[in-house]
Amino acid sequence: MLDLIKIRRHLHQIPEIGLEEVKTQAYLLELIGQMVSGKAFVTLKTWKTGVLVHLSGSIGQKRIAWRTDIDALPIHEETGLAFESRHSGKMHACGHDFHMTIALGLLEQVLEQQPKENMLFIFQPAEENAAGGMLMYEAGVFDEWM
Repeated sequence: MLDLIKIRRHLHQIPEIGLEEVKTQAYLLELIGQMVSGKAFVTLKTWKTGVLVHLSGSIGQKRIAWRTDIDALPIHEETGLAFESRHSGKMHACGHDFHMTIALGLLEQVLEQQPKENMLFIFQPAEENAAGGMLMYEAGVFDEWM
């Protein structure tokens, strides 16, 4: 079972600006890779620094998407938290560390058994500064699931 508090605090320490979320992506892929191992109904895909997790439903007549943002803001953190940002001048000040943690927790629960409907978890880069969702769409990232 995921330790969501530990995950959120780790993500809070490694904030990265849009399309530079390399450490964030690596951490997400490590966690998600462990969760989806051996699950034949799961497809894991990356796009730039984003991550997509598609679950093929047993019925699969609909598709349900859950999107979370993964980037941070160019803000110097002055919270004094024991788990404050390790990246000077960058901070998860908008809650994206929470959003990612919630998505991981939901994904873990959904993966307990194959869902009836198709599901797509989108860990979207560059929400704050570069319209990452639109960039993903324009690049055709979702085409195979539409």
